[in-house]
Amino acid sequence: MYPFADIVAGALLLALGRKLFWLFVAIAGFYLGFEVARTLATEQPAWLVWTIAIGAGLIGAVLAILLQRVGFAVGGFYSGGYIGPASRGRCAEGA
Repeated sequence: MYPFADIVAGALLLALGRKLFWLFVAIAGFYLGFEVARTLATEQPAWLVWTIAIGAGLIGAVLAILLQRVGFAVGGFYSGGYIGPASRGRCAEGA
């Protein structure tokens, strides 16, 4: 995405991640939703991709707040779902 956004998101998670677990789940959900929407909806307008990403982040945050145990699982799923394709793409770029 954008390097500046990655830095800001990482700093927020580092500073507030323990107290605001839902923030971690929301950011991870946003990143995963953005990657999935960008991959699957290539012919769709940009606003739709952003809407899907924001929706995934909001769903993750609400689940993390209301159902904390489910929020942990959702956070792990979002993180793994984003880190896997992102690391694969970055490794392919370096090859």
